[in-house]
Amino acid sequence: MAAFRARSSSVSLKSTPVTGKPRRANSTEWRPKPQGASRTRAPASSAAAPTIHSTSLAASVGDANAWEIWGHASRKNRSLWNTASHCIEVRVPGASGVWPVTGAAWLRCIEVRVPGASGVWPVTGAARIRTACDIFPLMTTLVTGAFGCIGSWLVRGLLAAGARPVVFDIGDDPWRLRMIAGADVTSRVTIVRGDIADRDAVVRVVRDHGIRRVVHLAAWQVPLCRQDPSKGALINVVGTANVFEAARASEGRVERVVYASSAAVFGSPDRYPPGPIKDDAPRLPATHYGVYKVANEETARVYWEEHRIPSMGFRPLSVYGPGRDFGVTADPTLALKSAVLGRPFKIRWGGSTDLIYTEDVARALLAAAASRLEGARVYNLHGASVAIAGLVKMIAAAWPKAAGLITHVEQPIPFPAALDDARYQTDLGPAPPTALTDGIKRTLDEFARLQTEGRLDARELA
Repeated sequence: MAAFRARSSSVSLKSTPVTGKPRRANSTEWRPKPQGASRTRAPASSAAAPTIHSTSLAASVGDANAWEIWGHASRKNRSLWNTASHCIEVRVPGASGVWPVTGAAWLRCIEVRVPGASGVWPVTGAARIRTACDIFPLMTTLVTGAFGCIGSWLVRGLLAAGARPVVFDIGDDPWRLRMIAGADVTSRVTIVRGDIADRDAVVRVVRDHGIRRVVHLAAWQVPLCRQDPSKGALINVVGTANVFEAARASEGRVERVVYASSAAVFGSPDRYPPGPIKDDAPRLPATHYGVYKVANEETARVYWEEHRIPSMGFRPLSVYGPGRDFGVTADPTLALKSAVLGRPFKIRWGGSTDLIYTEDVARALLAAAASRLEGARVYNLHGASVAIAGLVKMIAAAWPKAAGLITHVEQPIPFPAALDDARYQTDLGPAPPTALTDGIKRTLDEFARLQTEGRLDARELA
């Protein structure tokens, strides 16, 4: 996507106003058509033209993020061309809408469309934009809990797309992030250290970095929630409410919140009819962690109903792959790492589970963040349904040196054995999951590479 890149991250407020009279757009003036948008010529309006104050801001076509111009506004018009090429947006001081501003390579032709008026105000012959606002990269994404497994894969995907995400985490050592996204990752992202339970800190990072999309992954896993339910509720439930409060405080700048729910919202398989569990099955959590995830789904629903903040939550079950090293359902990945290290490992549960490769989860979150769907939606994620006994055999087949090293207990975990992801495939698919044999091989190969380089972290196996 072609984009406009600004020379600086902010603009001072002193300047001369740029004004214009409403008139019909001249067909000889070039205005590129945004991708996927239908352009129609509107009749002239008698409404007064907006006045846009400020200093000059030079802009040119770049190859990464487009830029937005933000001023004072109280609501968000969601039918914008804000993902189109040659397109930025302007919020006019004293007005309540958002208007797309389109132009040529050096913005020699600018249009301002005003809500409630049918006219187009072209500003031609200008080589610079004049605005009284801060400049932010278009669609800046905040990732909370970015130092974790899924967060690291998500950041890797954002970097591959040319973005520079803002990552928010309480940790000091982004070792998973370096392992998944590259040794130089800290120079390619903006790191903000903070506590998800601190509402002011969350509001501040959203405000100060012009965040447009939030992918919320910061959370405690099942074991920690069991050890300290009160702290678990603070981090998992209050932390999620803080994210939505930050979105609400942005007054329309944050377009959507994408968050990790969990299949732990459901109960054990014996509480449901045979077969994969559907998205709308009764939520019967058997753990504190699962209860907190139900609370988060309901929090998202209320913020949609009361504040019209769109959201998408995702319910994976057993996520596996490089970077997955903590939590009850991390055992399949720990077994793979132990196989490469030549160490014995006992998976602490049995029965069957739904295994999904971690990159597939990140891909689902990225698709949700880029979507334009509204509402408070929640999706099951399905990978491959497998018995743990069968998984042990697959590991031995893929890594013969580990034969006999990997075992398991028979007691199943109180989570579903298989999930139905039809809703996700309909809304955001088709998104075929990574085949289990392929995911196992990729994980083993990555662990083997890291071991050869002396970088295979095994602290969780100590």
